[in-house]
Amino acid sequence: MKSTSETTMKHGIFLAILAAGLYALSSPFSKLLLRFMPSTLMAGFLYIGAGLGMTLIGLIKKAAGRPETESRLTRQELPYTVAMIVLDIAAPGFPRRMSLSKTPFPDILPGRSPSEMPEYF
Repeated sequence: MKSTSETTMKHGIFLAILAAGLYALSSPFSKLLLRFMPSTLMAGFLYIGAGLGMTLIGLIKKAAGRPETESRLTRQELPYTVAMIVLDIAAPGFPRRMSLSKTPFPDILPGRSPSEMPEYF
């Protein structure tokens, strides 16, 4: 019989690999979607999607009756949290999206010009 710590560690490793894989897929999908929307709208959709996903996870945990294991934010931590969110949006978010919109999609398939690429949508 496996111990609880071993099972928890394997579960954590699986989630880390899954997160890395999903993160790796985000850039190619972002490039595809940037054909149809401006980069600022794309960044907004990514943040809204993350917020909705975390809300869904919280609701599922609450419905399953799992106790909260993390402490709540205090009033003293609030200014730092808001500053972190603002910097997260302003610093890396928009420049990254702008660079993705200027990088042609066919760069992942060397030797093909954009006119030779099939249309995906």
